[in-house]
Amino acid sequence: KNSIFKKNISPFQEIWFVAMKLWIKISILNGIIVVSLGLLIGLALRSIVTTSMRDELTRQGKSISRNLSDRLSDLVLLDDFYTAQQSISDVLKKEQDIEYIYITNQVCQVFVHTFSKGFPPDILHWNPLLDKSFSIQLLDTEKGYIRDLGLKIFEGMPIDLHIGIREARIRQTLKRIRNVIIGLTVSVTLIGAVLSSVFCHFLTKPLYKLVDFAKLLSKGEVGKKVEVESKSEIGYLGKTINELSVELKIYKQKMEESYRKMLRTEKLTALGRLSAGLAHELRNPLTSLKVLFQTLRNNPKLAKEDISIVLSEVDQMDGLLSKFLNFSKREEFNLEEVDINKIIKQVLNLTRFQMENQSIKQN
Repeated sequence: KNSIFKKNISPFQEIWFVAMKLWIKISILNGIIVVSLGLLIGLALRSIVTTSMRDELTRQGKSISRNLSDRLSDLVLLDDFYTAQQSISDVLKKEQDIEYIYITNQVCQVFVHTFSKGFPPDILHWNPLLDKSFSIQLLDTEKGYIRDLGLKIFEGMPIDLHIGIREARIRQTLKRIRNVIIGLTVSVTLIGAVLSSVFCHFLTKPLYKLVDFAKLLSKGEVGKKVEVESKSEIGYLGKTINELSVELKIYKQKMEESYRKMLRTEKLTALGRLSAGLAHELRNPLTSLKVLFQTLRNNPKLAKEDISIVLSEVDQMDGLLSKFLNFSKREEFNLEEVDINKIIKQVLNLTRFQMENQSIKQN
């Protein structure tokens, strides 16, 4: 019986693990959602900010290139090296994003530049204009990414103006955005964990009741009901468990009744087999008593040994009958009202001769 009920109850014990781990699962899910959103927003902002700032740097570089080309066009034609060098140095000092400036002359040689240690030997191959009037090339240098903006000062002539614009400001901006997103992600995750804990406390409170009730069911205390004041799925679960508890009680009662009937049937079957043996066992002492009483009728004087034999045979029959009655009697007790005085009188009448032999007087 117990194994049957344990198999029926064991699924409810899983509620305990659900109640204990639910807030952890919700917190982890909250963290995954927040981190995922943070990554998606960060990637989207990175792309948008990078594109926007590069466009802004390009517009700024074009504006500086056109203004500077207007100022240097005559100086290049006149080979005024000093004035041209001074002009590009002034622009380099004013504009923080500019890394370098250089100009080529009519013979495709570097005319002026802002490199303090001399210009690189392959500088003319970085961003050649050829037949184009304007060109932008992204360079990967040891100082980071630099956008080389090339502009033809005169159409049809190899006089070019090149300005290198650093993208350090873009990296700094992206770094600040990344730090802000990380800070917001961590803050939202912690707040979400606290809110998840509070939410799970109210959510798992009725689950703990179901856990305690499931433990009672596992111990066989069926037929009871648990009160879950909730209109959600938890309330429906509590209602289902209550119905199952009642059904288990009915099932348990039927099983116990079937078990009692089976025991009674087995006893009756065994009783039939014992009856024949009991009759045989009773016949032997009765035969002895019959012989003794026949002798007593012919010879009234009975020896003490004969009396002992009679009492021994009577005790033997009494013992057999007692065992037989104990085996055949029902285990159930029927309670009813009786007259206690009447029962006492019957007991006294039955034991009157024994009491007189032992000198016990009745009041």
